[in-house]
Amino acid sequence: MNEEQKRAFEFVQFLLASYDDYDHKKEREAYVIAVLYLGATASVLINNGWDLPPGLLLLALGTATLLAAVLVFWQLRNRRFAGRMVAACTTVATRWLTENPPSAEYRATCMHHILWPDAVVREFQRVRSTETSIAMIAVPLVILAWGGVAIFYFLQIL
Repeated sequence: MNEEQKRAFEFVQFLLASYDDYDHKKEREAYVIAVLYLGATASVLINNGWDLPPGLLLLALGTATLLAAVLVFWQLRNRRFAGRMVAACTTVATRWLTENPPSAEYRATCMHHILWPDAVVREFQRVRSTETSIAMIAVPLVILAWGGVAIFYFLQIL
């Protein structure tokens, strides 16, 4: 392996480590937001002694629901990107361990306005992550459904 190939391999290893850490952070942030939202709305539902006008309470609940759903979706979307990047970098690094990469594989290619090694870009585009896609849709839908139930409950008791 020449010096250029070695640098490319080390860069892919760096990307793998960075995006693996980013993946875990985004997943943790998304689920913490979801749990905090669900806990906060549950406490609002349990506590009947609110001295706020009903319209303001409903507006706050609706806004919090939409904000939590969008924020969780965004975090899980970032996690999906990171997961696909980790999978791509793992595949490329594994392949480069067994064979020296031709220079075309580590040539800089633009993806999302950033330059990446060409082999990583091609592998990233090939990788699909059903698990993260399902979570990215299901968790915000659960939040929206919970918020809808909470708003319906408040409308019933008003």
